[in-house]
Parts: sequence; C-alpha cells; structure tokens
Amino acid sequence: MHMVSSLALAALIATLAPIGDGARAQTAEVVNFGRAVETVFDADPGTIAVPALVVSNSGDGCIVSPPGDAPRLLITLTRSPRKELILVESSQIQSEPCEALSPHGYLGIEAMVVQRIADWIKAAPGR
Repeated sequence: MHMVSSLALAALIATLAPIGDGARAQTAEVVNFGRAVETVFDADPGTIAVPALVVSNSGDGCIVSPPGDAPRLLITLTRSPRKELILVESSQIQSEPCEALSPHGYLGIEAMVVQRIADWIKAAPGR
C-alpha cells in the first residue's frame, strides 16, 4: 500500500513497488493543473492493474484536487481488479487550502483516514 500525495503522484503511482497485495492508495490527487505540471491522468491510471483506493476530502478547497473529480479518477482505473472511493469530510484549516494544515492534508481527521485505509487493506479478498 502506498499513499501518494498530490505533488508526488503523477509519474510515480504506476511504478511504485507494491507492498502486501500490491494495492495503491491515492490521496489528494492532482486532477487539475495549477501549481503542478502534471495530473494523475498523465500517469495513465488505466494501466494500474492492482487494487486501488482513492481517498478524497469533500472539504478540500485546493484547486488542483477538487473532491468532485475523485469519482472520475476511479472510473479511469479500468484494469484495477478492486477499486473503491472513500470520501471523508473535514473543515479545519490552519494553512493555505493546498497545504497540509487544511482539509487537503486531512487536518483533524488524519487518524480516522489512516484507519479507513487500513480497514480497506484488511478487507482485501484472501486476507
């Protein structure tokens, strides 16, 4: 399982070494251009053939990762044998919208988000 945050993801998600069942988790995905020069769609998510989890915060105000685009990302994971969207909500903000101390960084709900991801991993078939 890998959690890939917005600015680290575009070219990396398909090439990261798998852990456990090879699953990937995508959080705060870059789906729009802004500060980034690539989006998750440039990495061709349709080539990802392992379980994939997309986690999005409905309170995320960052212009490059609007929560409304998370379902669109899920649809592009056409080769993934198991894919799911976890939509969470928080509104605490102590930084700019695209920084960690905001809903973009899951401020105030970090432990819950990690637990939801861990539960998804544990629920994998064959575990």
